[in-house]
Amino acid sequence: MRGALLLMVIVGPVLGNDEFERGVEARDRPALARQHFARAADRLASHGSQTPEHYLNLAKARYLADELPEAILACRVGLALRPGDRELRRQLAWLRQQLRGPDLIFESPSGFPGMPHAGWLVLVFTVAYVAGWMIQGAVKIEAFVISFRAGSVSDGPSKIVAHASGSELRRRMAARLQNTSRLSWICFLIAAATGGMWLWQHAIRTEETRSPLAVVRADTRLLQGNGPSFGVVRALPRGQELRVQLQRGDWVQVRHPQGAVGWLPREALAVHAKPQG
Repeated sequence: MRGALLLMVIVGPVLGNDEFERGVEARDRPALARQHFARAADRLASHGSQTPEHYLNLAKARYLADELPEAILACRVGLALRPGDRELRRQLAWLRQQLRGPDLIFESPSGFPGMPHAGWLVLVFTVAYVAGWMIQGAVKIEAFVISFRAGSVSDGPSKIVAHASGSELRRRMAARLQNTSRLSWICFLIAAATGGMWLWQHAIRTEETRSPLAVVRADTRLLQGNGPSFGVVRALPRGQELRVQLQRGDWVQVRHPQGAVGWLPREALAVHAKPQG
């Protein structure tokens, strides 16, 4: 009963697929259930939207089909789209624990948990940047008006303070201008921070495009060249995450997280393929 409840929790968000329902119904027959879950996962992979939610559901489906490498790959692809997604990070950490391989070397996902979505970063950057310049303009206009009334036109709050030593009103107005000017710089700092995070996310997506992730499907050996006759660079356990460098025919050159570079047959790897629709 406990196992059935756990299964329902894992499937939860993707039960709309009839293959999932059949898999749940066949949970007392694990081999048959895995076949249904595998078909459901293939359907998701080939006809899904490219969103973090889609890849989270795909990761769950791959896990239920006993396809752990493909499940890890789905989590990593989702995190490339939204590096701060907490649920994807939790799912990835849990899947990695299921492998329990002493020789597995994992690279940490880029970004940090809770990192804002790129769309929100653009919105906050735009608002803060525009607000900063509007406040700066208001400060200059108010400084000109105060200086004009005082009979001494000034370019900014600093000169107003110098000419206002004999007037309490002038001192208060100068302090107000300085506080308003500080507010504009706070807006610029917010814009700089959000712009920097957006550029960081853009760099993550660029790296994923330039050097996509691949996961080893079963225990294998990394070879020095694109053929079985080449020497062995190192052993690779199931679930090892690698970076694709280039592909030549049916062979793929990959980079290990510790820096080793070698070749593997294409069928030995789970590599991300974009959905068709």
